[in-house]
Amino acid sequence: MATDIDIWQPVSRSSPDKIDPLENRELEKFLTNKGVFESREESSKREEVLGRLDQIVKMWRESIVDEANAKLFTFGSYRLGVHGPGADIDTLCVGPIYASRSEDFFGGLQKILSEMPEVEELHPITEGYVPDLDISQDSILQNLDPKTVRSLNGCRVTDLILRLVPNVKVSGFLGGINLALLVARVCRMYPNAITSMLVTRFFRVYDQWRRWPPPVTLCPIEEGCLLGFQIWNSRTNCKDKLHRMTIITPAYPCMNSSYNVSASTLQIMVQEIHMGNGKWKICR
Repeated sequence: MATDIDIWQPVSRSSPDKIDPLENRELEKFLTNKGVFESREESSKREEVLGRLDQIVKMWRESIVDEANAKLFTFGSYRLGVHGPGADIDTLCVGPIYASRSEDFFGGLQKILSEMPEVEELHPITEGYVPDLDISQDSILQNLDPKTVRSLNGCRVTDLILRLVPNVKVSGFLGGINLALLVARVCRMYPNAITSMLVTRFFRVYDQWRRWPPPVTLCPIEEGCLLGFQIWNSRTNCKDKLHRMTIITPAYPCMNSSYNVSASTLQIMVQEIHMGNGKWKICR
């Protein structure tokens, strides 16, 4: 019988065989032809934009109080280094605790941005689920409200994916963070696999995982923290029991990143993954 420790151990440590590097080169060639990789010019432009945004945040910080501090963190595909051309740069602004979300962030900072000639569009989303340090430590969440916790978790989840993986959204379907977590789980299961191997293992693993909702997790769900935030728990939370697909974020407080998957969209994704696995079997 498998123990809890066994669940987090690699399924295989096998190294690539002779054909895998060839398949890897073919995959890279295919992705290059499809324009998946970003040019050096666009990469430089992203760094320039982030630098300018950092300057603006510092201006905003000084308008609140001279001694205050504020810092930008990237997260999502950009922080993971897997963004494609034209992808968004997910950015988190962390300011002093006395800075008001409504008056300072959606007030002062928004006003500064709106007056910048290089800012072409600005759409504040004040009522979203996530309003648009060692951040890996749970202690930074102490005395924070739930919305601030969810904002910080963008960076925290991305950092944990990078740390846990070796060698490092249309409604109802999977988005970037969901797919990143699914891929990260496969990377942990096959730590010595190269890219082409991971693609085939991805379809194989999740074709066998078709009887959801057993959760996909990167590490044990932390339940003993005394900070008191609600975590995903299908045993004690009635709403969590209703989730059709469960892909759990690793940073405390652990949440189901795929809570909006419905019965119909799950069926479609299960069918597509099964079809993809079948095609990879034919190719092999």
